[in-house]
Amino acid sequence: MDQQAEASRVEVCHRCLQPLPQLASRCPHCGDPIKKPMNASLILGMLGLALLLALFFVGFQIMHGNGGLDGGTAQSQQDNSPSPEVKPALGQ
Repeated sequence: MDQQAEASRVEVCHRCLQPLPQLASRCPHCGDPIKKPMNASLILGMLGLALLLALFFVGFQIMHGNGGLDGGTAQSQQDNSPSPEVKPALGQ
């Protein structure tokens, strides 16, 4: 039973179908490069990290008043509006 389990773990070359050593980067029989599939958990981890960094960046921008998601348009519209004239009181 151990031999059967061990045989199922042996990888074979996709080109010549010969068994491959575990740490080989090329097939020792035909010389074809070995393409190992990326681990799904590694891909999900990288995407999660990128999303987390994006959220931190947006939160930092909003907290420090640098415009955030709207690019500062609300602040710039307030700055460009004409200031109201200050009129003196009626009795003066």
